[in-house]
Amino acid sequence: MPRATPGKTMRAALFFMLAAVPLAVYAGSYNFTYIKEIILSISFLPLLFAFVRAKGARISHASLAALSVPVWMAVSFFFSRYQGTAVPALCAGFTVFFIFMVAANQAAVNGGSLRLIILLSALPVIAAGFGQVFFPGLFKVMLAFGGRIPSTFGNPNFFGAYLVCITPFILSFSGRLGRNKYPYTALMLVPVLFLLFMTGSKGAIAALACSMAVYAWLTYSKQGGLKENVGRNALPLATAAVAAAIAVIMLFHNIDSLKFRFNVWPGAIRLAAANPVFGSGPGSFSYAFPSFRPEEIMKRSYMHSYEVSYPENIFLQVAAEHGFAGLGVLIFMLWIILGKPDRGKIDFYAAFCGLLAANMAGVDINYAVSAMLAAVLSGELMNGRQGGFIEIDRAWKKAALTAAGAAAVFILVIQLNIHLSDIYLSRATALSGAGQWQASIENYKRALRYNPHNVPAGYFLASAYYDSDPATNAPAALSAMEEVEKTAPDYVLLHYKKGVILNAMGDTDAAIGEYGKMLKMDPYLKPALTDLAYIYYKKGDLFPAEEYMKKAAETAGDDPALYNNLGNIYFMQKRVNEAVAAYKKAIEIKPDKDYYYNLGCVYFTLNDIANARENIHKAAELDAKSGGKEAKIVNMEKMIKQYERVIKK
Repeated sequence: MPRATPGKTMRAALFFMLAAVPLAVYAGSYNFTYIKEIILSISFLPLLFAFVRAKGARISHASLAALSVPVWMAVSFFFSRYQGTAVPALCAGFTVFFIFMVAANQAAVNGGSLRLIILLSALPVIAAGFGQVFFPGLFKVMLAFGGRIPSTFGNPNFFGAYLVCITPFILSFSGRLGRNKYPYTALMLVPVLFLLFMTGSKGAIAALACSMAVYAWLTYSKQGGLKENVGRNALPLATAAVAAAIAVIMLFHNIDSLKFRFNVWPGAIRLAAANPVFGSGPGSFSYAFPSFRPEEIMKRSYMHSYEVSYPENIFLQVAAEHGFAGLGVLIFMLWIILGKPDRGKIDFYAAFCGLLAANMAGVDINYAVSAMLAAVLSGELMNGRQGGFIEIDRAWKKAALTAAGAAAVFILVIQLNIHLSDIYLSRATALSGAGQWQASIENYKRALRYNPHNVPAGYFLASAYYDSDPATNAPAALSAMEEVEKTAPDYVLLHYKKGVILNAMGDTDAAIGEYGKMLKMDPYLKPALTDLAYIYYKKGDLFPAEEYMKKAAETAGDDPALYNNLGNIYFMQKRVNEAVAAYKKAIEIKPDKDYYYNLGCVYFTLNDIANARENIHKAAELDAKSGGKEAKIVNMEKMIKQYERVIKK
């Protein structure tokens, strides 16, 4: 039986990696990240083994420039205040670096073989995409975005970026098929473009236009006439034009996503400017960003979901997390990779540029599939560059295999723990939603045992304690929230939640302090504003109560309860005209028996019996429609009738 050569091992490992990583999915939760990174780490081990076993294994001087990336990540990590949350980003970064180094220095797989491996590995992924389009019932757990197909990537934008990377290889391979190239191109390109359109990813479609333009530019030859060159580039140019037109149409059809990015980017720039040298640390954007949220982002939402995980731009993300020095390292690496186009690798060049373009308004490269493709594509672009080499002798091979293998196993264990932690987190949130508090608390605790720095798990554990029994569990909730604060001091609604817990415990002064911290980060957070207004209202301190309630009403002008409460404050201050205006505003937004009742009471105190009777009557009608007969409304009707009898006498 013939022994497997390093070349065969490497080709098999590459095929497995390029096919298995995109297809990897855990259907028990919407977790599409760590399971793919686990597969990626497993795939690296045979790649490393085959590379080290190969005769004449050596590392080029040019590829060593990539060391600047993990080195600066480590430096940024050292100076970060979010070190506990940086581990996943470091694991992913080092894994991608190792794969890049192997791809940039291996000699066992040539460009032609790698093209074929990429295309063959894409077939099952494309098949999964078609399965979701035509048999959505069978792929229900993967369709987390309704009709938009995420394949097994977990997100349609990531699938779109993958298809952008595949397209240049379809075109380059067709050039080798002679007369058969047209049916082959139609058989491969049309389905890929169809799936890309079905993702609905505007960024990916725009990136395809960029990729095809780069492909045409590099294919253009100074030899031959214009007609010959246009004919040679007709397909990529036509694809680029159509993709650009579709992207523009889709953008103007739904511009909200672009508005969101335009609102996030200024905050990301301010975050980078606040930490210009080292940044906030790897993987820390979502924890550091709340203090830098632009006004428009704060106005959008007041729920936990307004957490911004990434700035949707790879350059801004690097600047924010690794400082402007880290951005310089990235630009330096891109200059090395893209600075000298090899016309024998046009498809790799175009695919890499397309992936980079997709990340100008997206987050794809943060996830395993796009990161893996970036490492393979850029590594192949660096492979074979002229320059010096470092020969790896037998001793160095053993050392490299031992060190890199140990690092890969360590990363794999970390990723596995993080993945298990997120599985328990997903179970816990589902149990919380069903009101099964004790079971959810146990699962949150398990999530934290596997990953003590799982910030959402700690945050929701505190919430589960409080929601299950505020009177008994408030101290435990506060303790859990303080643990979260150690890892992520400004995490989303942390200070607001602490204020709620402290207020429930009767420590109103401490609650006011936490609400104040929250409002410094987000002066538009309606629940914090209203809670502060109620605290001061109960204390009888009506001036700050009025100010906070007015601010809340300005923030959420469609909430009638705020105007009703503002009317109550005015009424307590005997500012009856302003109270009348506030109650009328509440009724204008939503007619409600309580609002009519309050307005009727104000008119009664003004001796405006006609208006008092009219509004109390409307309150009584609404009360009757709801099947009730509220005592305060009945009593007020009696008081008005008694007053009218007295007046008549």
